[in-house]
Amino acid sequence: MQPKKQKLSISDFFGQNLSQGNFALAQRILRIRDQAESIHEVATNRVNEDGEFAKLFAESITEWVGEILTDTNETLNAHLDANGKGE
Repeated sequence: MQPKKQKLSISDFFGQNLSQGNFALAQRILRIRDQAESIHEVATNRVNEDGEFAKLFAESITEWVGEILTDTNETLNAHLDANGKGE
């Protein structure tokens, strides 16, 4: 089993041997991850700041977006492992 990789950024794409289609897909996955991360952060802050109703709502969003973050990070890592230059 491989150790879990750190969160990737656009700079991790530089130097990769990705075809044009694969690079575009990796960029889209990264964009989804970044958007989900923003929503996750806002929801987490609401849980900490607001009352019980907001807490229930935000906890649901935080859980859902957390799953999206996990899935997109794992997908992006697998995509780069399969289509990158291989290190």
